Amino acid sequence: MGLSEVFCTCGERIMVSADGTDHVWECGSCGQPFQLYKEGATYVPLFIDASAHIPDPPEELTLECGCGNALRIARTLYNHRVRCPHCAERMALVLHLDPKRLSYSILARRVEGPSLGDTRVLSAVR
Repeated sequence: MGLSEVFCTCGERIMVSADGTDHVWECGSCGQPFQLYKEGATYVPLFIDASAHIPDPPEELTLECGCGNALRIARTLYNHRVRCPHCAERMALVLHLDPKRLSYSILARRVEGPSLGDTRVLSAVR
């Protein structure tokens, strides 16, 4: 657990712990709140409108697999590896917050590496 350097919109340099991605931070200079998101190997701040309420992720989202079938994604599967019950495609599901709309979606990334034994099979939408 190391420290990452991010910069506020006011120009202030802020040191944050890399394990704080589920935490709301504040700039020590201007008080602007932000959350920390990982993009590749770096962490970037997502600045929050202080008057806006960030909603909790929904209990369930749907996703269309590359095979064309709709899949039901339960909240417990957000940010986990899964397998499509139709085509057996392995993918990592990433919960994404649209900061402008304050709404969530699921981004699916194909998993090509060896199975780690923690891949879960999804439920199909009926």
